[in-house]
Amino acid sequence: MVALALATQSVDLKTLDYGEMDRICLILGSEQCGVSPSLLEIADHTVHIQMLGLNSSMNVAIACSIAVYEMTRHLAGAISVPGLSNRIEGGDEKA
Repeated sequence: MVALALATQSVDLKTLDYGEMDRICLILGSEQCGVSPSLLEIADHTVHIQMLGLNSSMNVAIACSIAVYEMTRHLAGAISVPGLSNRIEGGDEKA
């Protein structure tokens, strides 16, 4: 389980060690309250999306889209779905 939240223990989403992961349960919180402390405690990893400037939050739908894209990009090489890696990287869909 991976929680998407800006917290003291969170790491940049792009630097998460996907290691042996072949699937992920992504935990998202509400825009106002974030991920609950009880879910943060049971999450295997906590990640955040690196942002420029002073803002530290974004719409949960946008954050989810960014996280799912980044995680799918990393997992594409770890799972065996013919042509998935090529489609994610913009390659030929027939590959």
